[in-house]
Amino acid sequence: MAAKRKKKKAKKRTAKRRPVRRKAAKKKTKRRATKRKATKRKATKRKTKRKATKRKTKRKATKRKTKRKATKKKKAAKRKPAKKKAKKKAAKRKPAKKKVKKKAKKKAAKKKKPAKKKSKRKPNAAFMAPVSFDAALAAVVGNGPLPRTQITKKLWIYIKRNNLQDSKNRRNINADSKLRPLFGGKGQVSMFEMTKLVSKHIK
Repeated sequence: MAAKRKKKKAKKRTAKRRPVRRKAAKKKTKRRATKRKATKRKATKRKTKRKATKRKTKRKATKRKTKRKATKKKKAAKRKPAKKKAKKKAAKRKPAKKKVKKKAKKKAAKKKKPAKKKSKRKPNAAFMAPVSFDAALAAVVGNGPLPRTQITKKLWIYIKRNNLQDSKNRRNINADSKLRPLFGGKGQVSMFEMTKLVSKHIK
């Protein structure tokens, strides 16, 4: 019986000690957490202080630069009037030279050269020489030997009289019954093509 009583007492003591140990462990964990928070806060404060010091140093550097520039400008402004004064003194020392009026020489009126007559451009003799052509071209231009310039002129007169220029594209020429044998049977021809085709009919 005595042994049983002793065991019961031992169990009661261990049961009392367990909650005390748990409380102590919780307190330790809380203390550690608070310490960590405190260290983090200190680290953040240090960073903010460093940033603030950097900003201050930058501001001081900018202020110094502005002060230096201002002092340079002041010194330059002081030097300029001193130079002007020195020039004025030098001008006073020198005796004023008498202004001598120079007699204006009469300029001899230049004789105008007679204007050259512009000579008209002489036409090339080869173009002005009369040329013979076949019956197909004679039906449009007319009979008899004619110079090349006159042939092209009369061709264009015939085209404009009969409204043979294309309404959409004025560079193209529509062929009628007289122009079709000149254009080699083509219904429509460009201006540049026309000169080549007509030259074939000239002898």
